[in-house]
Amino acid sequence: MLRQRNPGWDENWLICDQAVKKIARQADRSRTIIRGLLDFARQRAPNRQPAAVNKILLDCVALVEDQAQFQNIELVKNLRDDLPPVIVDPAQMQQVFINLIVNGMDAMGAEGGRITIGTAQINLSPVGMAQIKKATCPKRHS
Repeated sequence: MLRQRNPGWDENWLICDQAVKKIARQADRSRTIIRGLLDFARQRAPNRQPAAVNKILLDCVALVEDQAQFQNIELVKNLRDDLPPVIVDPAQMQQVFINLIVNGMDAMGAEGGRITIGTAQINLSPVGMAQIKKATCPKRHS
């Protein structure tokens, strides 16, 4: 009956539903951050479990995308869809990814720009070796 009297109700409902879900995600993230701060003070052991890196990254992007748009920053996602699960603490990885994205946005300044977020699978040698790309700042620090 309510829908019959309000033709735009479905569209408004979807907008409100999306907003409530985003608020709930932010509240969960806030709880996780506070728990992380408390755990840092107590130095808890990581809660390692199989996790999908792409899902963690997409959740992070969803949390910061409005801030990025406000700062005229484009977030480009280049995620491989065939990655196996990895053993990590998802909450800790989310905090790492959010910090990296927010630091990148802060570094861009008022003119905005583009942040490309990508995933890939690399093979490590038996002794363990990671690929790190070299970065040089304009003042020639490396």
